[in-house]
Amino acid sequence: MLGLLKKQINFTGLWIDMNEPASFCPGECHYEEVVGFSGDLSDPAAIDRFVNYFSRIVAERPVRNEFSTLIPYIPGGFHYGNVPHFNVHSLFGFGMGHASYDYLKNKMGQPLPFIISRSTAFGSGQFVSHWTGDNIATWDFLRFSISGIMNFNLFGIPFTGSDICGFGMNTTVQLCARWAAVGSFYPFSRNHNQIGYLDQEPYALGPDVQSAFHSNLKLRYSILKFYYTLFVRKAGLGTVFRPLFYEWPDDPALLQHPIVDEEILLGEELLISPVLYENRMTVSTYFPKGEYWYDFVSGRLMRKPRDLIRHLDIRAPLGGIVPIFLRGGYIVATQDTKNVTRTHHLNNDFSLVVALRPLDQEEEEFVAKGTLAATDDYNDWKRLSKCFKANCILNFNVVAKFVNDSFGIFLTASNQDSKSQTDPITLKGLRLLGVPDFQLTEKVVIKVGQNSKTFKTSNAVRLTKYTLEVEFPSPIELTDGVKVEVSFVGASGSDDVTQDPSRRKIRIGRDSWVSVKR
Repeated sequence: MLGLLKKQINFTGLWIDMNEPASFCPGECHYEEVVGFSGDLSDPAAIDRFVNYFSRIVAERPVRNEFSTLIPYIPGGFHYGNVPHFNVHSLFGFGMGHASYDYLKNKMGQPLPFIISRSTAFGSGQFVSHWTGDNIATWDFLRFSISGIMNFNLFGIPFTGSDICGFGMNTTVQLCARWAAVGSFYPFSRNHNQIGYLDQEPYALGPDVQSAFHSNLKLRYSILKFYYTLFVRKAGLGTVFRPLFYEWPDDPALLQHPIVDEEILLGEELLISPVLYENRMTVSTYFPKGEYWYDFVSGRLMRKPRDLIRHLDIRAPLGGIVPIFLRGGYIVATQDTKNVTRTHHLNNDFSLVVALRPLDQEEEEFVAKGTLAATDDYNDWKRLSKCFKANCILNFNVVAKFVNDSFGIFLTASNQDSKSQTDPITLKGLRLLGVPDFQLTEKVVIKVGQNSKTFKTSNAVRLTKYTLEVEFPSPIELTDGVKVEVSFVGASGSDDVTQDPSRRKIRIGRDSWVSVKR
């Protein structure tokens, strides 16, 4: 069948829908005359009558399947060998996914077939990805989507999503805007709805929905290679879209509703706390103990390890970016989003967002670590295959500390292991969160390997309220063994107050203010 389809349509992937044995009626459908239900979803009593009728007929009445054999639906049907249909229902979708994967890989020559399947079983993750099927445009189903995707990560199918804004029934502006905010960070992110209901394209629902999609998808695309890295890093094992207790199993608060199924951990690095209830403009976010947490967008320090209060009410205006936070001690790579519409655009210039974590209470030395899938062409199957046969992970380690009369930022890139095969990554800058107090000098020294150059600070460094951003005058190629140093010579800690007007005293990220003395 796929061979015939290929002659008509030059497809590169498959979306397989309704691939489970199912029947909505025992023979002909007579919903209206039997239960008085004409399809009007605004009548709760009629819906209840239909659900009761449907539940009864699928359990008790025979249905005709595609093999023209009369078998009752679950739980009373049996297959050859006296196997209850209830036990093998999902194997139909599993087999279809396996056969589709085999065709795309062995007949079409695709090393990594792209298949989205509605019906799955344990083991389907070897062959297909998934979405959670027909949902409804309600706030309950928005909340259900998070636990549903987390469950499928547990089932071994991490590339899973839900229909953003809801499939059935009419969505609303507020619901769709909130769904867009969190749905933009589903591993599989798709807006999809049923024919006959309100259009859900961002432009169809007004400025709040349009802004929610634009701002959150733009952020997703800026960290898109981070998503690729999570999948490559896990090498088919483990979870990507996770509940927080996976990382902090000893924190009992993380096992309680709503934290357990309403806050999201992407990898080990990013915490997302979406608004999931109607008419809310804030969200109560719980920050796990023992960690520094920074606002990923602004860079503001939100919580320290020993803060007793772990809940904060976070402002989340409709149409804005979902509250998202970076864990102290971790690095996430971001890229320019102006021209990222194809996979080959992932070969881009990157900046590293570095969330510093103090090594001790004196806060004289700070560290952070991160990873990136270092392959420069995701359209080249031969190049990409090395990510799975060996690996293509490039590690980053950052140390920031005071050395004599200087404050230095030291970045080292290294392959994950001796089998790693990595391509150079083009680095254009650093964005540091949690920088300590020090005197910012007029000149900065940037050293790559053995080559160093001195630049005016104003040409290479930008201050925001909570961040220190270093933009390299020329991009740096990072590969295994490359070391980069950024030094502010003559800088001193905050206790060494100076009246020298050539220095500027800065305080970034440790509190919610910055003062610049010129």
